[in-house]
Amino acid sequence: MPIAGIDGSPGNRALVLGGTQSGRCVIMDSGKVECWGSIRGSTIRRVHNYDVLPVAGIDGTPGNRAIAISQGAASTVCVVLDTGRVRCWGGSQYGPELGNGTAAQSDLPVEVLTGPSTPLTEALVR
Repeated sequence: MPIAGIDGSPGNRALVLGGTQSGRCVIMDSGKVECWGSIRGSTIRRVHNYDVLPVAGIDGTPGNRAIAISQGAASTVCVVLDTGRVRCWGGSQYGPELGNGTAAQSDLPVEVLTGPSTPLTEALVR
């Protein structure tokens, strides 16, 4: 079944696909991320609906362009941005999975931290 919005036209070409047990996300050639299916803890809960939904804040603009994606088995999605920063969203049923110092799930991508308030990329360049 074709997925709406991923049609091979410029900006709508899938480059990298990731998946959880019941949800999928893809990095498009524009650098934006779009998802479908069910990602627990996220607004993307359309198990039987194949509408593609954009991920807020990862829209392909400079600083918000995804270059890599990883998805946990159940519910967590993380991307590396063109700045080297890492953002994650989804569920946290097994503890602080999102890397932002809390055990809360998030519908929106949150910055991964290495300490109480240090983004991952800042710690790597020290």
